[in-house]
Amino acid sequence: MTLALDAVIGPRDLTGWPAVWLTVFEQESARRRCSWGRHNRYRTSQEVMGLTARETTAEHVSLSSVLYRRSPDIASLRRLARDTSVWAQRAHSQARADFTAAHAARARACITRR
Repeated sequence: MTLALDAVIGPRDLTGWPAVWLTVFEQESARRRCSWGRHNRYRTSQEVMGLTARETTAEHVSLSSVLYRRSPDIASLRRLARDTSVWAQRAHSQARADFTAAHAARARACITRR
C-alpha cells in the first residue's frame, strides 16, 4: 500500500479557520489481487476535520475489536485513538458551527444592505 498526502495550509478564511487543501492518494499493487488506486480531495478545514474524525473513530473501533481486547500492549494505543477521536469530533463540530455562523453573518449583511 502506498499513501501520499499533499497538504496546503493558508491564512484564515472568513470562518476563522485556516484555509486547507488536502489530497490523499492511496494505491495498492499486488500480483495476485486486483490493483487499485484512488484519490480524494478535501478543500476546507471542515472537510479535513470530518475526515480526521471518521478515520480516528474507525481506528478506535478497530483497536477495540475482540482480537485486541485481551492485549495489554494495545490498551494505551486504544486510549490514544479514543482521545484523538473525541478531540477530532469536537473540532469538526466547532468547524461546522463556525462555518454556519460565518455564512449566516454574510447572509445577514447582504439582507441589511438592501
